[in-house]
Amino acid sequence: MFFAPGCGYHFRPTGEPVGIAIDSLAIPLFKSTSVEKGFEADFTRVLREEFASHGKVPLVSEETAQYLLTGRVYDIWTEPVSYSYQEQNDPGSHQCL
Repeated sequence: MFFAPGCGYHFRPTGEPVGIAIDSLAIPLFKSTSVEKGFEADFTRVLREEFASHGKVPLVSEETAQYLLTGRVYDIWTEPVSYSYQEQNDPGSHQCL
């Protein structure tokens, strides 16, 4: 899971936010204009799980939350971390010696 280090929101070792008092937070479904349909639900779920497991800020409904964490996914791309190359011989080809 990622957290943008420049977003200004960090947890203390106690799990409480640094620099702002937040009594409650809601994380509604992120919007997405990417071609990966369904990604927004997975991303929102993982983000909620991160806040629930690492923070001591209660996650509540939008109607009762002091703050909302909203966002939009514009594009998704992946880059391989490593490459593997394996050369295989065609079993149909024969060499005569």
